[in-house]
Formats: sequence, C-alpha cells, structure tokens
Amino acid sequence: MNSAHDPLEKVKEVLRDFLKDIEEIQSIHKNMSAPQMAVAFTVADRMPIFDAATFSPAPDSAWEKENAYTWIYGATRYHPLMRRIGSPRPHPSFYSELIQPLFKKWLGKVLDVQNIPNYRIPDPLGGERVHEYLTRLQSILIHQKERRKIWWHSLRSFTKFLRDQARNQIEQLGELDAIFPEDMTLYFDTIIRKVPITLYPIDIWATADILKILAHFVLEGRPNSQESAAQALGLAWICLGNGNARFMTRLELLHEIHPSSVKEVKQDDMFTPNHWLNIRTLFGKIDAPISKTLHDYLLALPKTNPHYIFSQPLRTLRRTLDRAIAASDQTKDLGKITFLTLMHQCHEGRGQRFKGYSDRLIDTP
Repeated sequence: MNSAHDPLEKVKEVLRDFLKDIEEIQSIHKNMSAPQMAVAFTVADRMPIFDAATFSPAPDSAWEKENAYTWIYGATRYHPLMRRIGSPRPHPSFYSELIQPLFKKWLGKVLDVQNIPNYRIPDPLGGERVHEYLTRLQSILIHQKERRKIWWHSLRSFTKFLRDQARNQIEQLGELDAIFPEDMTLYFDTIIRKVPITLYPIDIWATADILKILAHFVLEGRPNSQESAAQALGLAWICLGNGNARFMTRLELLHEIHPSSVKEVKQDDMFTPNHWLNIRTLFGKIDAPISKTLHDYLLALPKTNPHYIFSQPLRTLRRTLDRAIAASDQTKDLGKITFLTLMHQCHEGRGQRFKGYSDRLIDTP
C-alpha cells in the first residue's frame, strides 16, 4: 500500500520505532555476560580485569521474559510502569447519603424475603450512611457468621436494588461491587466473586505472543484487515494497562475511551511515567500510567469519530483478537481468551491460567 495514501502510516511508524527499540535492547542483551572471576586490577581506575574465557552469555530465558514484559507494557524501560500508581480513587457522594430512605424504598417492593423482619437483613440505624450500613452487613456476614438462607437472599435482593438505583451512574457501583460483588458466594467465611473462566489471566509469554501477532497483522496483514488489527492491538494494550493498574471497570468503557483521555505530563524524575490514560472505572475516572509508545499509538489511530479512539465496533475487534489467538502456538492449551482476559494482570506461570477462588486478587483496586 502506498504510504502516501495509507491512513495507518503513523500507526505503523510507531510500531516500527518500537520494534527497532526492541532490536537494540536484544542486541545489548546478547552481548551481556556474567563475569566469574577477576584476574587483576588496573592501577589507574582500580577496576577489575576479567578473563574473557570466564564470560558466559545471558540465558535466552532471561531475554524471553524481558521481551514479554516489553511487549505487555509497550516499553523497553517498563519497570516504572509496573508500579501501581495513579490518581486517588474518587469517593462517590452516593455512599455518604443516609441509607434509611433507600431501605424504605426497598421495603416498599413487598418482596417475599422481607416478610419476616427477624430473618432478613436488619433495619438501618439512625443516621447510618450507605457505606456504614454496607460494611455493617459485611461484618454480620463474615464475623458473626450469619448463614440463614432468608438473610442471604434478602442481602442479595437489597444489593440488587442498590445496583438498579445506580445503573445509569456506573461510577457509583465500585464500592458496592468491592464489598458485595454482583455474582458472589461465600468461601471459608470470605465473600468472593464468581469468576468465569474467560477472566482467568494467562501467562506473560502467551500474552506477548498475541500482541506480536496483532502487530504483524498491522504491518504485514491484508490491507482490508490492517485497521481492525491496529485497533484490536490498541484495545489489547489498554486492557493490559488496566489489568496492571487493577482498576474495576467494564470492557465497553475501555472501548469508548476518548482521545482527550490520553495525556502527557512531564515529570521531574526518571522513575515517574510521563504518559497517562484516564480510565473510567466503577469508582470514577482514574489515571493509569502508560508507555510513550502506547500514548503515541493511540493518538495515531485513524478516527472517524472524534469522540472515540476506536471507530470499529467491539464485535469486529473481538473477531480480530480471535484470529491472533488462533495463530499463536502459545495459547493452544489455555482455553477461551478474550479482551476480558487481558483486563486481568498476567502472570509468570508459563502455560497456566490463574484459577483462584476469589478474584479479589484480580479485580479489587
């Protein structure tokens, strides 16, 4: 395709620069050696002199791991991005409101679980706020070991009622979802979220391989599929950034992200990232650190709608991701992988998927 008429040329330029950076780091890595024993010291600079025969190349496994993280973070100097830093988590005013009016409104529904007051969740105390009431219910469930079936059903009914009240204001769902997940159960006196298999994270090597294949689709794929590959790669990188920050959000919110959410803020020290992505979460908008590569890449994507970074529908990007996963040898035995998988922090257990009982390790900020 003629670059003069290629709408993805800026995107490809960012990718080529990124690949060039990786090649330079790989070249340095190949030349790295581990000294075994100093044979002498120079007088001038008091530096040890090593016998070249005692130098051994760094193992390939070390580079494979380094390369995987480089792709996942979109940066050769990715260590500052591994720190869980971001703007303070907002506290919606909803949780500071009095719980009594909401509780009365719930009772007005005249549900079966409300029929026996002594068996359902307790009435709010005078002046009790939403957050205070929810944490009190949590304490009754965990510490007082409340296990009556009607009590449990009334709790689920009331929390569903609260979710319905905040359904149009997604930023109000975070605190409720952190205390009482929408699909929850009890495990050894702990409230846990039931997690579908597609949410279990995969290892860093499989993740990096998916990203490499998507990048190949962008640079070398069919001209009519390059744009969907470019957008799928961008969304995958955003999902991974969200997973590293461990924000509670929805895939649809990441897909609808605005170009103004991509920000550059100059810092005085080299350990603080300069580039940020403002992500809409269940707690409100929070900044997550991203690499310069991802910053430039997202801004370079062609935008048919100035209000969104991604112009193609989510179903199209899902199909493109599926093609990349199918082309990867690293994902053959890992089961179903989706963008939701990438929204959870990947791990170093090669060929494994995290299968813990609670996704508090994954979802809770």
